[in-house]
Amino acid sequence: MDEDGTRKHLQATIIVVVNAAASTSFDECYECALKVNALSAQATAELAASCEHLDCLVHVSTAYTGANLNLEGMVPEQLHGYALNCGTGSGNGSGQSKVPHSADTFSVAEEVDLTLRARASGASDEDSKQLGITRARELRYLETYTLTKSMGEMLVSQVARKARIPTAIIRPNIVEGTWEESIPGWIEGNKSADPIITLYGRGQIPGFPFKSPESVLDSIPVDFVSRAMVAAIWSAASQDSDAGSTPRIYHVSSSSTQNPMTMGMFAKGVR
Repeated sequence: MDEDGTRKHLQATIIVVVNAAASTSFDECYECALKVNALSAQATAELAASCEHLDCLVHVSTAYTGANLNLEGMVPEQLHGYALNCGTGSGNGSGQSKVPHSADTFSVAEEVDLTLRARASGASDEDSKQLGITRARELRYLETYTLTKSMGEMLVSQVARKARIPTAIIRPNIVEGTWEESIPGWIEGNKSADPIITLYGRGQIPGFPFKSPESVLDSIPVDFVSRAMVAAIWSAASQDSDAGSTPRIYHVSSSSTQNPMTMGMFAKGVR
């Protein structure tokens, strides 16, 4: 089956679309992070919107998409009030995006154009990484990852509203090994806190870098996240048509006031 035939087959048969693809590197090349975390999320949402029998779209984001907003206390499960000047057509070429707060906007298209111009001028991968970090800090994000994941939320919600498709956005915090399913402690790859644990186990670092043992560690078992995704599919698919244009937001994290994990608990468990 050719590409066009495959797409038509998907559009005729798919009922649920789950987008969990992402680059989780904090210092990814800027154009790569934009493609994976923002533009591919938009393309997936557009494919979902074209499916004839779609029940819902679920997009896996991150708990830190609002990192530039200086939120305190309990963070509401809602879109962060992003300014949606984020089309991905041709930008104005200025590369001068505004800080995304109050009534200001910034354009994903301009950010893409910025990376293309940088490559055209001979920028290396290292230059592109630095560009991402610079842009993130200018836009008040922690790093390239949270900036581009925020863009992904913007674009997915924009498509969902325009196409009026039932959508859920999942915001986990630091995803770690399983609690119990399929086997306790399973995780694929060396992710999140794993490098620190590995270095400690090898004797390459003497301890764990935290200021206070009472500091809260934002970590969640991956099977908790997968269960939340399944529940979100049912919830989003159960929305009536009038609610379909507003994505439902679900935070999946452990840093609440009810049962947080502290750095001291983490260090004790590893030791």
